[in-house]
Amino acid sequence: MKAALLLAAGMSSRFPGSNKLLLEYKSRPLVGWAAEAFGLAPVDRRILVTGRDRRLITQAVSTYCATPFDIIHNNAPETGFAESLKLGLAAAAAANWTLVLHGDMPDIDGALLSELFAAAEPDAYAVVPSLAGAWGNPALLSAEAAGDATALSGDRTPWPLLQARRNEVVTLPVQTKAIFHDIDRPSDLQW
Repeated sequence: MKAALLLAAGMSSRFPGSNKLLLEYKSRPLVGWAAEAFGLAPVDRRILVTGRDRRLITQAVSTYCATPFDIIHNNAPETGFAESLKLGLAAAAAANWTLVLHGDMPDIDGALLSELFAAAEPDAYAVVPSLAGAWGNPALLSAEAAGDATALSGDRTPWPLLQARRNEVVTLPVQTKAIFHDIDRPSDLQW
């Protein structure tokens, strides 16, 4: 089984007073762009992890993702990225491969997600897109990598786990800077 997680539970701490995922970016809510790619992922199960503004986030994702998805709510998003990741991975525990898609990466498209799954090798720990040798997002985690990531806490991401086993990580060369473009600050909306 293949799964996709759309992580949309962040606190938007660098956007005082606003949930950045609901701000307009190129004529739609920021999370709408990730939702579109999420809907095009070649997976058996889609899981949305929400935090604050869960009703509005779910509504925005539903508008741009035409395929069914399950909703998991993170009641403690202030504890950091790892909590949302763990909740999503627990919901996808039966998956052989789990794609981790960030809600604040508007330029990732469905074609890239398909390419990541196509690049997965049976013994790989993970698959990541790469531009000029630098790894980007989203990451495709094997069942083993997903299991290891459930031990993370705070704002930790799976990157140290992948770096420690880099010889078992398949890199997918791409020609787009979209794999590095996430919206962290208001100035990033002008990219």
